[in-house]
Amino acid sequence: MDYSYDFAKIKANYPEKIGLEQMRVICHISKKTARYLLTSGLVPCIDTGKKTRQYIINTKDVITYLKKRQSQPEKFSAPTGYYSASWNKGGKPKMLTLREWANLDTAKSRKKFQDFLTLKMQPYSDVLRVAEASRFTGYHHNTLTNWCHNGYIRYFEISGGYMIPKSCLLNFLLSPHILDSYRPSKKLVDLAKEFSRQGKSTKKPTAK
Repeated sequence: MDYSYDFAKIKANYPEKIGLEQMRVICHISKKTARYLLTSGLVPCIDTGKKTRQYIINTKDVITYLKKRQSQPEKFSAPTGYYSASWNKGGKPKMLTLREWANLDTAKSRKKFQDFLTLKMQPYSDVLRVAEASRFTGYHHNTLTNWCHNGYIRYFEISGGYMIPKSCLLNFLLSPHILDSYRPSKKLVDLAKEFSRQGKSTKKPTAK
């Protein structure tokens, strides 16, 4: 359903930070859809880990989402089968860390994954804009900006914009903050799966 939004009214009626229920009401979506948007990183948030009031969301990020959804609705659609009963009854994908998706159980495999990511990053320049880093990693640009601001990713500023050296982004992607997260981006999971498949295909058959 197509809705028209009065963004000035939203700003006036809601505080700077809201929860999942308020976001759901503003966006006219279900709780399940709201949860998908938050856990996938499509709408930035802080996950407190609490059972109640788990998510803290900036109202301005919700407004940004609504504006983008009007022109790119397909970008914010949940994956096929997300609303089916089987998704929560055994059909939901496994919750694995990126380390587990890529099978990085040894220092050697981690080095190979580093080489794999380095090869994938070749089309990018030595220094990336946040938008480019977002495109490669699959994380929202606000999430990456917050990580820069909080010291997780080394960067420098040019004309007020964050610039991330390719080597610094690579080091961050190989850090425990990303490798051991149970919420890696879909883009990184796809890369990890591709890396894992390559590893299996290059294994030599065991002599009998």
